[in-house]
Amino acid sequence: MALPKFEVSTYDIKLPISQLDIKFRPYLVKEEKNLMIANETGNQKDIILAVKNLIENCTNKTVKAGMLPMADLEYLFVNIRAKSSGETTKVSVRCPDEENTFVTKELKLTELQVDKPTPDSNLVKIDDKITIEFRYPSIDDLSSLKDFTAPKMEDLFNIIVKCVYRVIDGEKVYESNDFNEKESKEFLESLSSSQFEKIKVFFDNVPKLHKDVEVNNPNTNVSSTVRLEGLNSFFT
Repeated sequence: MALPKFEVSTYDIKLPISQLDIKFRPYLVKEEKNLMIANETGNQKDIILAVKNLIENCTNKTVKAGMLPMADLEYLFVNIRAKSSGETTKVSVRCPDEENTFVTKELKLTELQVDKPTPDSNLVKIDDKITIEFRYPSIDDLSSLKDFTAPKMEDLFNIIVKCVYRVIDGEKVYESNDFNEKESKEFLESLSSSQFEKIKVFFDNVPKLHKDVEVNNPNTNVSSTVRLEGLNSFFT
């Protein structure tokens, strides 16, 4: 006689960046185990693969996790986690006034936010004629980084090259399938420092999963507001 199978609830969610309507289920023990094993290895590629597989399994393969904007992927992951293992998590937060002092805070995962971008916020006006439209980086784009916490400039530049979606030159519009990465790189390298600074500002302000938390330093009694950003801030 076959053992019983459990019914699994499904939930609806709208992703904040792409505005996709997604159905998802909680993750199962086998999926959580794979994620924990990847985390234990400490290998960045293993962790990324485990996160992508978990998301694709929990959305019945309707989502290509590697192509989602990173903020969408983070938002979807924490909501899957909330429905699977509970809506709260404990994080260690550094007190800004003392470098080596940390306090533990309990956060509700469903309160984590992603600021929805305004229309045309991914357009960067280079000069009076040329405007570049970028797509937001995905986890596949970021997987090339050797160090997420302190990425090298060359690695960041290569991500920017990949994220050029459209170039508008007056009446001419160059779509991403009109040029390759080599041409995109040469185009960006031909910009002046002041022009490229506009692009850096855009990428510095790419939407991220975040939560502002109030912390009180037990040693100094100083209260501060700390912004936590990205999955690494909420899970270890």
